[in-house]
Amino acid sequence: MMEVFPSAVRKKQTHRIEDTFSVQCFLGTPCSNDLRLKISADLAVGMPSFRVESYFLQKASLFENDAITIVIHDKAADTVVGVIIAAYLDNPERETLNIRTILIVEEWHRRNVINLLWRNLFKTILCNGRSFPKCIVFKTYSPKSFQAMAVFSRIPGVEMYPSLEKANTAKTIEHIRKIAEILSPEHRLVELTGVLKGASDGVNDFYSDLPLSGRSSIDDHFKQNLTQSDRLLCCLFVDTQSAANRILRAFGS
Repeated sequence: MMEVFPSAVRKKQTHRIEDTFSVQCFLGTPCSNDLRLKISADLAVGMPSFRVESYFLQKASLFENDAITIVIHDKAADTVVGVIIAAYLDNPERETLNIRTILIVEEWHRRNVINLLWRNLFKTILCNGRSFPKCIVFKTYSPKSFQAMAVFSRIPGVEMYPSLEKANTAKTIEHIRKIAEILSPEHRLVELTGVLKGASDGVNDFYSDLPLSGRSSIDDHFKQNLTQSDRLLCCLFVDTQSAANRILRAFGS
């Protein structure tokens, strides 16, 4: 599940971001139960348009030991304003980072929290001896999230699946079949559209409305191919170090 993945936008700063937010990073050691409860409670208050508490109840496995968890706190309010949880798939063919969830309070959707989450996720990965992931994958019901991820496919050396502008390569489809088998073996993948049928994992009611992107080609793809119980399997394939560096720079790394 991925609620929001806005494209990185740099804005002129009037103060240091470190003065506003604090960051917690967890790798190998899961965050405490108290922090999990705080994440759920604070995000439920900050995301009134979404059914956050029931989402976390249904998705208790998000915080498993293999997870990389980044939590952003608003210092002044002493509240959690964003979280990203990721884990590597057991995919011997291609290093694949699965974004299990990314949630940001609605007040901060278009501001610095998204960059801070991604920057610290990649920093945690790189500082622990891994290279930039060759594939970043997530499941979503959000056209906004898909649109923001697809922005990076404009970079040479990056391919997005599903591509709504041109057919994906045969090699990419082979990788997608393997990823779908690992990530969601109980759900049928419609390769042409990228839809995983019935893959909402019991959180059909998380969205009260389809989060439209404003781009008709993307919004129509979701409207025509997905129900609330389905999810779109989205994969960003990063084939060169130059492409990885450009993505890192986009998030201020």
